[in-house]
Amino acid sequence: MKRTDQDSHDAESPQIATSQRIVDASMTLFARRGYHGTGIRDIAEGAGLSTAALYHYMGTKEDLLRYIMCEANTRLVNAAEQAIAQSDRPADQIALLARVLVAIEATHRLTVVGDTELRVLTPESAQEVLALRDAHERQWADAIRDGVDQGVFEADDQQLVRFAMVQMCTGVAHWYTPDGRLSLAEIANRYGDLSLTLLNARMDGKPITSASLGLHNASVEIDLVMREFDSFISPRARPTHFAMVPKS
Repeated sequence: MKRTDQDSHDAESPQIATSQRIVDASMTLFARRGYHGTGIRDIAEGAGLSTAALYHYMGTKEDLLRYIMCEANTRLVNAAEQAIAQSDRPADQIALLARVLVAIEATHRLTVVGDTELRVLTPESAQEVLALRDAHERQWADAIRDGVDQGVFEADDQQLVRFAMVQMCTGVAHWYTPDGRLSLAEIANRYGDLSLTLLNARMDGKPITSASLGLHNASVEIDLVMREFDSFISPRARPTHFAMVPKS
């Protein structure tokens, strides 16, 4: 994706609006048809541009995919960092990391494109994306390690439990719908508690929960995610899926 100085400084500019339309169309089409099943003309039509104009903004199709994956993971790391900066307690940080990741996957479904299309990138571009993913993994790893060191968590295999928690949270992308029985805030709250349960988090012999920690409602993290991502991809580009948490 070609970017200008105006892109960086003027969030209301036509350039930003066009860039966002391209990302919207691409995310929707890549999730629905896959990278190889999506043509340049498909993206141009979805973004309301001519093919020539699309090339001006994005370069090649791989350039666009690399931009989307790098930008999305950068914003993920930023949102998570803002969340865990609220507390230095490992239990708080684990719950907050889970909430942020659930909110991002439910509203933007990054995993649907990111996990399936990473193999399309050149080795150099893939390494750039993987470095950003590793930065996010370290946020989880540091909180887990600190909790174990403080005797708050139990984890014989810290890497394995980290993989389990992250996969649990990213899985929301495949089933969440705003029409389900539970609100996104309720789901995010519960996933924070589930993550603490996987770590057998305890204080004074009692299980630690978001409630016992006195944490605020997960709507705070949802708002944080929306602020971080809404200049990148708009709500209309968030396809919904069949809900596994249906209305009663």
